[in-house]
Amino acid sequence: MAVGMEVSDSSNLKQSPFQIQAWNRYGLGTLCEAVDPSLQVTFGEEEARKLLQIGLLCVLASAELRPSMSMVVKMLKDNHEIPQPTQPPFLTAASAK
Repeated sequence: MAVGMEVSDSSNLKQSPFQIQAWNRYGLGTLCEAVDPSLQVTFGEEEARKLLQIGLLCVLASAELRPSMSMVVKMLKDNHEIPQPTQPPFLTAASAK
């Protein structure tokens, strides 16, 4: 995800406020607004959308639904089609609104 913080434990990602915000923004069609301003980097809108959408795929709760690293590389480098993420099961209906 395009956030300016270190990930030290993957279990912390399951319900991080940034991840919930990214899912909410994705659902609203405003995913680019989820880029963390503390990164102090200017992303093009298309690049930010692409990176965040791939990030959402990589944190799906079910490992079977996540792309392999080789597929992530293809999505990043080869202009490969990026699948639409599905809502991870750990989000409740209330937090997804």
